[in-house]
Parts: sequence; structure tokens; C-alpha cells
Amino acid sequence: MDRINQKLTLQSADGKLQGQIENVNFSRGIFSSDVRYDVVMTHAPDNVRYTVSFVGKLYHGPLTVNNFSFALFSAEMSVEKKRTNAKLV
Repeated sequence: MDRINQKLTLQSADGKLQGQIENVNFSRGIFSSDVRYDVVMTHAPDNVRYTVSFVGKLYHGPLTVNNFSFALFSAEMSVEKKRTNAKLV
């Protein structure tokens, strides 16, 4: 997780935007697992935080249930709809 957070910060165009992945939640099931996490970007000069929440499902292999293909896993992820982004999602 630390390596991903470092890469998010390095990919900032001006170096003033810091990225973090927070609130990671993974609930394993028999054929699939539920995943939820937040990508938090902080603009350093203003100290303004932007948060985008993602939710999804990972289907376990070797035969994934969602599309019946042979794979280690298959993922379906989307932006979580909230009051703050309801018009965008």
C-alpha cells in the first residue's frame, strides 16, 4: 500500500498533489469478495482534500462466476455514488 501511495504522489504534474489510498475494506466470500477503498488527493498549498470512493467485487478463479472464463480473478469496480458526486456518477 505504501508503494502505491508513493506512486500516486509522484504522478502529480506539479508535485503539489499528494495521493493516498485509505479506508481499504476487503470482505472475502466463497465465489467473490467485496472491495471498498477511498483515493484521497490533497493539494499541498491549499491543504484541500478530494476524496473519490470506489466499490467493487472480485470474482475468484480459476472459473470466474461473473463471465465464466478461466482466470485468477475478475474485477468489477465503480465509483461509489454519494451526495457530493451524485451529479457526476
